[in-house]
Amino acid sequence: MRDNAGTGNSAHSNASSGGRPAGSSPSSSSLTSSRVVNVAAKTDFQQQIHDEKRNVTWAIDVCGLITLMIYDEVFGTILQQIDDANTSLLSGVPSGWSTPNRGGKHLIFDYEIDSRGRTTQQLGPVHTIDIGGVATVVRRADWTIYKDAEHATWTASGYATGIGPAYAYTLINPVNIQQRDARGNILEQIQVPRGSTSGRLQPTDTFSQASFTRWTSWQYTDGCLVSSMRNYHTIPASGAGASGPHYDLWTYSYDSQGRMIQQVSPSTSLQSTRRHCDDAEKPTG
Repeated sequence: MRDNAGTGNSAHSNASSGGRPAGSSPSSSSLTSSRVVNVAAKTDFQQQIHDEKRNVTWAIDVCGLITLMIYDEVFGTILQQIDDANTSLLSGVPSGWSTPNRGGKHLIFDYEIDSRGRTTQQLGPVHTIDIGGVATVVRRADWTIYKDAEHATWTASGYATGIGPAYAYTLINPVNIQQRDARGNILEQIQVPRGSTSGRLQPTDTFSQASFTRWTSWQYTDGCLVSSMRNYHTIPASGAGASGPHYDLWTYSYDSQGRMIQQVSPSTSLQSTRRHCDDAEKPTG
């Protein structure tokens, strides 16, 4: 479900019931009978059914395993995916399709999106893990918070317990923070634990520099070329610190055409391309 407030905190998806998307029917879909290779999942699909927006809504692979995908009507962002679907639990199943023997695990992935159609939460299939010696039914959770006004993105993982939509969430530290400038250049990559692991990642969470466990920062020229990189080994409680006591420093130099000609490593040893080219892009010395 979309979060129309645009806060980065999304409402629970109504797709969790596993039903077919409202307004979608076989009459408004098209069938593709061809072999389609999904490289990411390493799955060979023999047939796919598309909705009127060309989104794949149903797919069946060479083993007869069925996948259902449900999308947000505005953005076309996926809201739910059911792998190895149990057709007895679903409506609108394509004619002639049924769950094969030994199939039907019905692995449900649920997604939440913000007001821009970006995924802010992903919940994986229900499974059981050992937590403190107790068998606990959980769903893996991945969160992304978009701090657009600050050009920052936060990510974290954890798990959900209980019954949806009223899940109890646990965050597994650390939180990853990526800070960019207005032009999209990465300024900082940070890892920092949240004080409490209870609850999902929230845009209202706060973090102090004194708690950083990893920190890398980049500096740029006016032409958006990296001029230096700081990799922190001893993070100061505040401020940028100094080269040596707090971070290892790499510096970079470029020619008039923006090609890197020199790199100085933290050990101050010079690593230089010293590449001088003529108009034909051939080294001349």
